[in-house]
Amino acid sequence: MDIHPPTHPIRSVRDFLLHIFTITCGILIALGLDQVVEKRRDEALAAQARQEFRTEIDTNREKLREAFQDEAALEKGLQAWIDYGEARRRHDTPTAPTAIGGLATRRFARLSSSAWQSAVATQAVAKLDFNQVQAVSAAYTRQQALQVITDHAVEQWIEISGFGDPQTMSDPEWGNGVRVLRIALAYAHTIATNAALLEKDYDRAEAVLR
Repeated sequence: MDIHPPTHPIRSVRDFLLHIFTITCGILIALGLDQVVEKRRDEALAAQARQEFRTEIDTNREKLREAFQDEAALEKGLQAWIDYGEARRRHDTPTAPTAIGGLATRRFARLSSSAWQSAVATQAVAKLDFNQVQAVSAAYTRQQALQVITDHAVEQWIEISGFGDPQTMSDPEWGNGVRVLRIALAYAHTIATNAALLEKDYDRAEAVLR
């Protein structure tokens, strides 16, 4: 904003005060308009962030449900092969499990956090209400922890995939085989527990983002 000198000489205190008053009003109006524009910009940024959070959470929730729809069969299959391996270690002649459950088609959820990363980078989180930031942050924090556990589980699953046909493994080989399967089962329990908690975190986040 440009401030121009008076167009005529100031001849009295009244002229001086009028000029100061005019300048002050102009500055206040300009500042007020700037605040209105900034507020609308912040509101638009916050609204966009809330929408992106809702969309991403819905997508991540669907990925979770798809990955865990066969979880019961998976854990049952793992336990069956653990029992089979334990029997082989005792040099028994057990019957190999006929139902592998979800072992052959194990899926892991790869969850996105791009909405949260964008909101942090653009400082959109600073425009949200505190309860919204708290709920969304909690959801993405647990999501990140679940992803770390899942990454380790994937490594374990790759080792299981290297078994080939479990029935062709020797009795001594089943010593390591049982150990690997038990770790995989522990990961499956941990992932399932954290996924259930994450669903609740998603519910809380979506409730405050409406």
